[in-house]
Amino acid sequence: MDLVPADRFGGDALERVSRGGGACVRESSVVFGAAENAIMTSDITIRNETNDDIAAIDDVTVAAFRDLQISNQTEHFIIDALRAAEAMTLSLVAVVDGRVVGHIAFSPVTLSDGTRDWYGLGPVSVLPQV
Repeated sequence: MDLVPADRFGGDALERVSRGGGACVRESSVVFGAAENAIMTSDITIRNETNDDIAAIDDVTVAAFRDLQISNQTEHFIIDALRAAEAMTLSLVAVVDGRVVGHIAFSPVTLSDGTRDWYGLGPVSVLPQV
């Protein structure tokens, strides 16, 4: 899990999101490489997860970690546990053509010396064919 200081999110954006305000919606013009089965698009939407995304996030996470030898394939359970504990400060999905193709989560952490106001990043998942 990577740690990111709270002030690195740019002003009060994270604070607004953690209070339930403000949407994190961005669109970009990115075209993926020409690898076989790659998604070729110029529209990617990054937005807050919704309840309707939960099953798709699980599917993306399982697929992203399925073939990794360093994984116990439990990453989707970590996301479920963080969500159930209301411990995700920010949970974003990447959507292409109406389909969730990626997910990222930030959760508050306390460092071993007791330092607060840091955020852990992860799990980060992207469909392998993207």
